[in-house]
Amino acid sequence: SHDLRASFGVIRGATDLLNLTDSDAERSEMLAMLQRNLRQATQMLTELMDLSRLEGGQEQRQISPFDAAELLAGLAES
Repeated sequence: SHDLRASFGVIRGATDLLNLTDSDAERSEMLAMLQRNLRQATQMLTELMDLSRLEGGQEQRQISPFDAAELLAGLAES
């Protein structure tokens, strides 16, 4: 829940900055940040719903390999 709240905090801050920004470059940067954080928030909500279904016994766990370096790079970028 902390990560989800943080993503929405970033989104809220970026929208406030968009109102103050006159530069097209800064506006583009803020829009990119908004899009990235909206994707992350959507992913977290999906994962939260998946976890809820798993805990409720409505779904079976599927374990698969993933690229930890890619995950860490994405976290560092945000």
